[in-house]
Amino acid sequence: MNTIDPSPAEIGLATELEERAVSMGLEFDTGESQLVAVLLLREAPLLVTGDKRAIAALNAMHLTSAERRIACLEQLFAMLLAKHPLEPLRRGICAEREADKAITACFACSVAMTAIDDVVAGLASYIRHLRLTTGAILVEDADLLPVVS
Repeated sequence: MNTIDPSPAEIGLATELEERAVSMGLEFDTGESQLVAVLLLREAPLLVTGDKRAIAALNAMHLTSAERRIACLEQLFAMLLAKHPLEPLRRGICAEREADKAITACFACSVAMTAIDDVVAGLASYIRHLRLTTGAILVEDADLLPVVS
């Protein structure tokens, strides 16, 4: 596994992003600001995050350079379900229930079994809501598919 160490320029940009978010009353954590700075300055194509507040903050800050370059975890798991069986994914997710509450809810970890259609519907609902509230920040699903293939 590789680690990502932000450069001084990336730390500087992250600080600017955090200060801008604070001045606008937005929630934007240090870790997310550093990841976004790395995304932008290294011209990475994609950042996958479970932090919906950060995604909303990027939209509110009108950070156009991040548009269509952010994916939420729900998008990633929807793509994974298109390629992989439900149960192995569900077992892994339900074994780590505290990692992400929305994903845990979508995969119905509180019940013994669930149908793939219900999981897909739950993921789609979260994605749809996030798209409505975050403008053009989220990557298009078709652009995410090659990442999970």
